[in-house]
Amino acid sequence: MATGCGHDTTAGSDASGDEAAGDAQTADSSAFDDATPDVAVDAADAGMTCDASHISVANRGCILGVFLDQTATKNLARLAQAAVDCWKFAGAHGNNNALCFALDTTSSPSTVAGADYDTWVCNTATAADFNGGAADLTVARDLSGCTFADPDNTTFKTDPLPTGSLGGYCIGFDNYSINVVVFDACAALDATNYPYTGL
Repeated sequence: MATGCGHDTTAGSDASGDEAAGDAQTADSSAFDDATPDVAVDAADAGMTCDASHISVANRGCILGVFLDQTATKNLARLAQAAVDCWKFAGAHGNNNALCFALDTTSSPSTVAGADYDTWVCNTATAADFNGGAADLTVARDLSGCTFADPDNTTFKTDPLPTGSLGGYCIGFDNYSINVVVFDACAALDATNYPYTGL
């Protein structure tokens, strides 16, 4: 079971062992159930100490982390899994204002552009890249608008996502549509319903 994004190795890998397969780690459904903050959320939370699966975010407390510390391809897979998980759990609970994950890009080898993300999801990703296999791949492609029938519901409001940041950027939702997964500065995302615990 994954408890955060990128620190466990429970997902499968394809026969070729290619760099993206088996390393698209994010929280599974149970991770949100355990995603309560370590302390109350207030201004004093900036710089607080979190466990290994969480990242400290100013004024938000400890948020489940997506750790972009692998190759560019593996990092795209991790972001895609996080987008799928964020959309699935917010949709299941009718919450369109949730912060789902914080990003650690301090060891990322490169920035991540929205166009590169969508291209990878639509043209390169396989079921083996996702914890939920083909079902998660379908959701990821729907979110990225890979066909004319699907609007692009993944938005990089910060584009590209920069390297060298710990807890400065997050994955959540815009304030208007539960179908839009947003990659942006944590401070720009509404934290009204943080923490999102899946309850």
